[in-house]
Amino acid sequence: MTATGDYRFLEGQLAGNLLQLSTFDGGFLYLFEATVQKDGSLKGEFWSGKTGYQTWEARKDANASLKDPTKITTLQPGTETISFTFPDLEGKKVSLSDDQFRNKVVIIQILGSWCPNCLDETAFLAPWY
Repeated sequence: MTATGDYRFLEGQLAGNLLQLSTFDGGFLYLFEATVQKDGSLKGEFWSGKTGYQTWEARKDANASLKDPTKITTLQPGTETISFTFPDLEGKKVSLSDDQFRNKVVIIQILGSWCPNCLDETAFLAPWY
């Protein structure tokens, strides 16, 4: 489990006691391999791209949880609101404090075009734009 996203579309198989999951989307390459232990836990290895590597272990835990997502990113101490000014497509400066946003719900999405979770989030939010 990860508090900041997932590994997107993993596909694989369990053959005997060997679990293999992988994905490649043109930008990200992930491979998980694990051996199912006698107690049902997993011991495995994870490869990410050409250089990323780590070992991992997993066991079933009905009480497992992730950090509160509303606490992962916060404003700096002493800051009460988000404030920014950016040029729009015509070069006109737009600020979050402009009248067009007053008393409206504003969703600020900070993303990377290379980020699979960001792309999923964008597709989810698009109907409300």
